[in-house]
Amino acid sequence: MVRMVLFKKSHNPFGNILRINEIVSTLIKHGLGYYVHKLKLANIFFRLFMRKFEQPEGSSIPYRLRMVLEELGPTFIKLGQLLSVRPDLVPVEYANELSKLQDSVKPFSYQEAKEIIESELHKKLEDIFQYINEIPVASASIGQVYKAKLKSGELVAVKVQRPYIEETIKSDIRLAKYIANLADNYLVEISKYDPIRIVRELEKFLMKELDYIREGTNMEIFHKNFANDPTIKIPKVHWEYTSGKVLITSYVDGIKLSDIGKLHISDTTQFDIIKERVVNNYFRAMTKMILEDGIYHADPHPSNVIVLKKNIIAFLDFGIIGKLNKDALNNINQLTFAIFKGDGLRFAEIILSLGSTQGNVEEFEISMKQLIDQYNHPDSYDINLSGLWTDVLCLSRKYEHFIPEEYNLVFKAIITAEGTARSVNPNFNVLTFLKDYTEHLSTRRNSIASIIGSLGDDLETVYYNVKSLPSDLRNVLKKIQHGQLKIELKDDTSKRLSAEVHRASNRIALGLVLAALLTTIPNLVSFQGSNRLFFILIWLITILGTILILFLVTEIKIK
Repeated sequence: MVRMVLFKKSHNPFGNILRINEIVSTLIKHGLGYYVHKLKLANIFFRLFMRKFEQPEGSSIPYRLRMVLEELGPTFIKLGQLLSVRPDLVPVEYANELSKLQDSVKPFSYQEAKEIIESELHKKLEDIFQYINEIPVASASIGQVYKAKLKSGELVAVKVQRPYIEETIKSDIRLAKYIANLADNYLVEISKYDPIRIVRELEKFLMKELDYIREGTNMEIFHKNFANDPTIKIPKVHWEYTSGKVLITSYVDGIKLSDIGKLHISDTTQFDIIKERVVNNYFRAMTKMILEDGIYHADPHPSNVIVLKKNIIAFLDFGIIGKLNKDALNNINQLTFAIFKGDGLRFAEIILSLGSTQGNVEEFEISMKQLIDQYNHPDSYDINLSGLWTDVLCLSRKYEHFIPEEYNLVFKAIITAEGTARSVNPNFNVLTFLKDYTEHLSTRRNSIASIIGSLGDDLETVYYNVKSLPSDLRNVLKKIQHGQLKIELKDDTSKRLSAEVHRASNRIALGLVLAALLTTIPNLVSFQGSNRLFFILIWLITILGTILILFLVTEIKIK
């Protein structure tokens, strides 16, 4: 087991010379001693100062790095895993290799787990459980899980955080920042990836994953989102027995999705049907999370997915999730539609709108369009999302186009889901599935009920804008009274200013009328009569007529 030696509170990395020695020795052991010298770490140890190391072959470096991270223990394993889902931060070949990192470490003792549970929950184990198995059912870098039965008789999973892991992670993060700073200064081939930003990004994710209350809150959101879906199960959180370091949820009894091939079913046709249904349920859930809910499981690899009876899918480990705001959700939907319609120009336009481009914008747009055309060849039976997004990232790097973090994370989740689905059912067709799903989603979103709901949201925005108007006017008057507002008028613009005042006054009037109409929405929605649709249409015509009349009045007054 890796020694968990802690740093002093000082940010000086030499506060723990033993840990630095351990890292340096591990790098040398796996053939990366050349970088020890390049980073000037050899200067710390006299025994290495005069030693020469050969530069390793480039293609072997990702593998060697994975071996180093696995040997350095929990913090570095988790850092590597987080990097594997961020191909925007590291080259694709590194991300792919790091995805193979095994998150299995030597379990800590049951006695330590018992002390943590009792300390966190302020109760004796016998006051909470009828029994708790002393051997964990799973052990990972951050914590481990035990099977237990509550006093109420319910089977539960007890997730306990590894002792001192928070302190260890913080100490190792400080060291990682120090090494990143050295890399930024001494390794040109690495500095272009901004290693300091990488460590900061990973620190943010790690700190979130250490908070079990936050994970429990995430689980509740997903539980609500899938409450009406009988094919998906999200464990229930027992809040009375949950803290920042202990999370108790309902126990999920099944097999890992990665182990479904081990099932002994003699009828191969029936087995293929089971695998097809399981994969469809899994991929449909992920698609719903991303395209509809705007909150998704960011690491849906097979070990975090359990298959229950009747092909029901259960998701575990909600420490890392992704969230999409309204604009990002719309952009992801538009990108998805563009891919399956083969609209390379639209895809390129959206990608360009996501961030700034330092390179030739026109060339970047043309290259991006050609890329989509290439993946949507008329003879294409399916599409490789992993290859597509990899090529998008390569083009983005070539033209120095920065794609925001949230988009890289969501596409990595989609790619992980794609790979997982095909590992279980090689015949799974992503293109057909997503086309059917997006068409169904488009139909629902274009229904009268959906349009009215969207219009209601827009009118609500108008209502609150009008409601805040008096407060805004008071703020302006206060600035005038205190001499903080200066207005310059020029003769040649007085007429235009007058016109703008007329327009503004009519917009206020328009807002007030719309706000008044807004109050009729609940009555319309609750109306259940046979002429409901007729009244809704009349209401819409009234709004449109009001807008048109006020617009015409505004223009006549100005002219």
